[in-house]
Parts: sequence; C-alpha cells; structure tokens
Amino acid sequence: QYGMGGALLQGGKPVAFCSRSLTETETRYAQIEKEYLAICYSLNKFHQFIYGKRITVNSDHKPLVAIQEKDINKITSRLQRMRLKTLKYNFKIEYLPGKQMFIADLLSRFYINKNTMDDPEMLEVVHCVEMELPISRDRLEEIINKTETDHTLKIVKQFCESGWPNHKSQFNNAELKHYFKIKNELVTKNGIIFYNNKLVVPESLRKYMLQQLHKVHFGIEKTKRRGRKLFYWPRLSSDIENFVTNCGVCKKFSRANVKEPLIPHEAPELPFEKVGSDILEFNRNSYLVVVDYYSKWIELKKLNNKTVKEVITKLKEIFSTFGVPSKFVSDNNPYNSLEFKKFAKEINMELSFASPRYPKSNGLAEKAVGICKNMLKKCEETNSEIFGHLLEYRATPLSGLDESPAELLNSRMLRTTLPITKTQLKPKVVNINTEAVKQSCTMIGMQKLVPSLKTMSMSI
Repeated sequence: QYGMGGALLQGGKPVAFCSRSLTETETRYAQIEKEYLAICYSLNKFHQFIYGKRITVNSDHKPLVAIQEKDINKITSRLQRMRLKTLKYNFKIEYLPGKQMFIADLLSRFYINKNTMDDPEMLEVVHCVEMELPISRDRLEEIINKTETDHTLKIVKQFCESGWPNHKSQFNNAELKHYFKIKNELVTKNGIIFYNNKLVVPESLRKYMLQQLHKVHFGIEKTKRRGRKLFYWPRLSSDIENFVTNCGVCKKFSRANVKEPLIPHEAPELPFEKVGSDILEFNRNSYLVVVDYYSKWIELKKLNNKTVKEVITKLKEIFSTFGVPSKFVSDNNPYNSLEFKKFAKEINMELSFASPRYPKSNGLAEKAVGICKNMLKKCEETNSEIFGHLLEYRATPLSGLDESPAELLNSRMLRTTLPITKTQLKPKVVNINTEAVKQSCTMIGMQKLVPSLKTMSMSI
C-alpha cells in the first residue's frame, strides 16, 4: 500500500534489487495502477540489464495480464501513460501466486523511505493533471460534492485509493458487489470516479443526467447508445428505457408502424463521397436537407425561397465545409433544372435522380427529411431550438454501430451539454474498411457481424 519493490532474476538467481516508497499522490492510485507503476519503476531501475532483451515479468496481480493485452486506447489514461513508458522494453507479464513472490513482496513491505524520484519521466505526471471534464466549475463542484455524499460511491472511492477487499462476499450492498466486479477498471481523479474514461454518476444526479440525455427526445435504443458512451452506473440501460418509455413528448410523436427497409444504395467508401438531398416543408417554411451516405451526417438549412439559385447557395456553404461529393442523389425538382445541372458540371459532381412519382427510391434523403421534421415538431412542442437537436443527433451512435455521424465523418466525438472526458474528445482514426462492412450490414437490417537473456525474469 505504501511501497513497491522488484527483483531481477536470471536462472532463479538474484541479479539486482530495487524498492522505494510511494509518494502521497501514488498512494491514492487504484490498486491496478500501483501494480503497473511497480513494473514501470523496476523496468527503469534494471534498464542497463534488460534493454534490448526479451524478459518475463512475474506479478501476483492477475488483471495486469489482461491489461497488457488490451488495446492501449481501451484502458484508463493513467495506465496509458504507464504503458507508453514501457514500450521500449520487450517483455511479457505472467501471473505468479503471491506465495511464490516472497522476494518482491518483502521488498515492497520493507521499502526505502527516501523517495529520490530519480526517473525524470515521472515528472511528466505533474503536467498530466488536467481538468478531465471540460464543464463549468459549478457543475464540476456539484459532481465532486455529490460523489462525496453518495454513500456507495464514497466507499468505492476509498477502495479505489486504498485497495479493495479480497472477496465480494464481504459486501451487503448490491451496488458495491457490482462495482467489485469492475474494480480494475475504476479510477479516481480530482474527487470524481471514472469507469473506462466514462463518468460514474452519483445516484442524486442520475435523474438530471437522464433529462439532459433525453432532452432532444430520441428513441430508447439511440438514447441507450448515447448514454453508455458517456456515463456509467448500475442498471443504466434499464433506467434509460423506463425514462424514455414514460416520456410524454415521445408518446405523442411515436410512430405506430415501422415499415420494412428498402433495398439500399451501395455504401460509399469515403465520407461525403455520396450525398442525398431533398426539400422539407414545415409550418410554411422550406428547408434544404442534405445527408451523407457514409456517416449519415445531416445538414439542415432554412431556405428563403425554393429557387434553384437559393438551393445552390446553401449547397455551396455545405460543400465549402465538407468538400464536394462525387455523387449527388436527389428528387427531380428543382435539381433537374438546367441551372443546377450546369452547377453540378462546374464542380465535377455526378447527378442521380429518384424515380419519377416514387420518392422512396431516394430513401436515405427521405429518411433524413423524416428525422428533421420530427426534430422540428419536438422543437415546437418543447419550445427549444433545432441547434440542440441536430447536435445530439450528430453525437449519438448510429443503429448497429459504435460510432456517431460525427466520429465517422470527422473521426472525433462532439462536445455537447453532457459531461464528457477530454480523452473521449481526442480525435481517433475509425477503421474505414470495418465501418464500411458494418454499415452495409446495418443498411439491410442486420445487427451483428458474423464474427539473449531468455532465462531472465523479473518479480514485481
């Protein structure tokens, strides 16, 4: 709890030893972070012996084996920094029961009290202390205070900082038993608990978070995908389902029947390579709707009139942001006019028209029009602005996918009014080939895819 140690062995014989006390900050690390910190410290101490060699690291903390095999973007930010420090070493972690780890165990209990901090890389930890949730100070303080006063999370926070009991049978609280199962994925930062970079919400704030999550009145599945990406608490999915089911606005505008999907267009390989467009009429106003076939990103522009010139002006605004698409799918009027065809030729854009008197052949654009019309109805009902509805749509994962339109189009999540960590906001590359396959499956109604010192070892 307060110290760490390591021993370098070759052929079972000792070569070198190391130990030191934990700093005040390190004593508050989660247990798995302390264990990995010991590995980082020992590797650095034995650098002159092991650099460039394949070694085995023995540890009595079994979860480290799984953590080492996980993708680096799937672990907590502190463990990510530790993993990055160890990338220069060629090693594997093997589990060894504690009763066989007597040397390292002895060194960690009888550590050297003087902590020299002789690793200059450790100083970077100071620069990594940042505001994980880019939200207002008042909201941040509220989350910290509610976490501290939440009976269950207060205990969870203490366990994360001082170590968890050995067995969940020691708990009477059902939620504590649940958190025990995921204890190795929980970390605390600035008084807030995170699970896989997602905010663990105190019970007193859950209703508020559900209201914020559902303020644009998406359906159950879409709200679940959005919530699971940002928050965590036990029974999150069932709480979302109950909340959306009892929403009066959603009941008023829910559709009685959902029609079978049409045979889809061929999925494009690139974002904004192929777009669909249509005109939406609502409350005597006209809107231009443009949707990207790859990411399902929707643009909604209010038209002053329905002339071809006005439509072209709005399209130029969109294309100046996302680029000119290779193919443009639309209904006939006003897109089949000579002026629009001339415009398309000038920007080297291929036109594809829906079948006359059968607008459903422009299915994705028709679907986007339906989504936008539903948004406008809910805006009118709740006296809210379309801005928030479009923002939440673009930030919510699509059906059958883990990514939102924003992630597929821009390779990053959007910051909304909901709390989100800086780690989640960092850009990340989406695998284009995988997403294209997943999209194709989703579009036809499928939900899932058919799925040396060789004898040297080190004890931590």
